[in-house]
Amino acid sequence: MNFSSRFLQQKSKSEILDSKHRTRTHGKEMWNVLHITSVFLPEKPNKEEVDHFTNFVKGILHFGTKFESTWHEYTIKYIKDNPFNFVDRESSMLWICNFHNDVNQKLGKDLFECTKENISQRWGNYQNVANII
Repeated sequence: MNFSSRFLQQKSKSEILDSKHRTRTHGKEMWNVLHITSVFLPEKPNKEEVDHFTNFVKGILHFGTKFESTWHEYTIKYIKDNPFNFVDRESSMLWICNFHNDVNQKLGKDLFECTKENISQRWGNYQNVANII
């Protein structure tokens, strides 16, 4: 019996589907939410907006990685070693981008050049936010 046969025998179909869904949530969808939210943070947020954004990012990272203990522990360590410093839109965009690059490096994926121009081009045009609202 090969590994995949044993894996399938040990888990129900709903457990397998749930695991795949959680993996997708941890992946592309979670990163899209984090990047897009940082791009549309006010350019100069007040303390309340910074607190809300910080708590939002903490929550997404906590619940988005909780199902996988290795990534959850890694996320906690990364935040401890690289504390949030969300003082404005640019610092928020760069922190999330650098964290995403760190994860991608561990996964052997390509890195993204973290500049505010590249980030806004990929996840939203922050310069035109006033025209959208």
